[in-house]
Amino acid sequence: MGHSQCADVRIYGTLNELNFDVRVAEDYTKKYRSVVFTGWLSLLLELVPDFAVALIKECESWIYRISALDSGGLKVSRYHAINDE
Repeated sequence: MGHSQCADVRIYGTLNELNFDVRVAEDYTKKYRSVVFTGWLSLLLELVPDFAVALIKECESWIYRISALDSGGLKVSRYHAINDE
């Protein structure tokens, strides 16, 4: 079991111990990555050239984030848990 899988098991277990009914526990990394690229593509299609320079730095920071997602060093998870107490 990898590091991120162990973290998921711990989070899920902790939520259960706190009497949360975990309805969803999923690795959202691939979907998040897709949302990031779709968002940037939508923006670039409407981009006025004057704004390009200002956005380059932001694009660079997202390149590092996506690299971290691709390497497995960064993960995005989604939990939906309910506690009726």
